[in-house]
Amino acid sequence: MTFNIHSAIGRDEKVNVDRIVEVIREVDIVALQEVDNFWQRSGNVSQVDLITAALPKHFHAWHPVIDLWKTPTTRRQYGNLLLSRFPISSIKRHALPKSAPPDELGLQCGVLEAIVAGPFGDLRVFATHVVSTDSVKQICRLLDIYRSSQEEGAPISGSHYDETWFEEDQPTKIPASAIILGDLNIRPGSDEYRSLTSASAGTEGERLVDAWSICNQASSPSVEGTENDPGATYYVDFAAKTGERLDLCFLSADIADRVESAQVLADCEASDHQPLKVIIRSEPSHEGGK
Repeated sequence: MTFNIHSAIGRDEKVNVDRIVEVIREVDIVALQEVDNFWQRSGNVSQVDLITAALPKHFHAWHPVIDLWKTPTTRRQYGNLLLSRFPISSIKRHALPKSAPPDELGLQCGVLEAIVAGPFGDLRVFATHVVSTDSVKQICRLLDIYRSSQEEGAPISGSHYDETWFEEDQPTKIPASAIILGDLNIRPGSDEYRSLTSASAGTEGERLVDAWSICNQASSPSVEGTENDPGATYYVDFAAKTGERLDLCFLSADIADRVESAQVLADCEASDHQPLKVIIRSEPSHEGGK
């Protein structure tokens, strides 16, 4: 699942972390964006602590893309939170390019890269949030991070006379299979979207596939990326359920045949975005589990 929680501010303009927890409680892997720690707008609490305490069976990785002094004991943070029922064996944090537009909000963004020990083997999971003002540069950098992670290898690699670097359990290689989850602020059919899904994005193993498109091929291409897109996750009209498909799940081509369903939770009112839930089978056939 990917879910931009908007600081846990719902459609009623009230902050309620409990609503977020109830949406994600049964999800195996979830990437949350716009998570606050110690902001006045969200009650000066650590939303990371509240969410993770409420989900003790989930492992988590936190990437504060904005990290500012607040008090001697707290920092005002904002970023991406990854939660997983499966162990997270490795975590890397990347900054995305940022501009400083004088007349628009400029926010630092980033990519949280993790290796998750999933039911069908190790899996690279990239949790990210891209802003529209810098989407071209940020999608380009996201692709670079995705392509280069295998080439860079495990966090500790090679050999060394000091064997203490290698005496404990740790990843020894980077898996090919990958999922990218996030509010990407790009529209289907845009140049940025095509850069992610085109064959030129890499080899067959590196090529990315949109999970929603796999499951909703009957949708008319003429409405994709418009306010009538059936996969809309950011509603301009909540009652009519019309808006833009900005929150996306991409998979490496080698696991695309494991996708069983992709569903927008259209009635969720816990944020200004709708969660996107994707079911991935543990086996390529329909006989496998989630």
